[in-house]
Amino acid sequence: MKRYEFNDGDTLYTRITKTEAKRMFDAGEPFYIIAHKMRPGFPFSMGMIIDGDHIRAERSTTPTYPTVDHFFDATVTEFCFHNANCHETGTYAAYYRMNPVRKAEVA
Repeated sequence: MKRYEFNDGDTLYTRITKTEAKRMFDAGEPFYIIAHKMRPGFPFSMGMIIDGDHIRAERSTTPTYPTVDHFFDATVTEFCFHNANCHETGTYAAYYRMNPVRKAEVA
């Protein structure tokens, strides 16, 4: 996996591995998921912010996912089914950590 960084002016997106994204999901930290050929943070990017705490709270009442261990995999599978399903945008998911960009103060 190549380490990519993109800056859209407000946010710095740093590409991370699926293992790191799973750790962030389990810790309740948000991360960005997008089809692997798309750039995050730009128009028409088709990505989304995943927040593990929100997904666990939302799915805790549904019988579809019997254990908490499957929430991350189910979320990624659903994203890939709808968004990362062709060779034009990409056939698998890429994960990014989002960091705010500090703007230099103008004197």
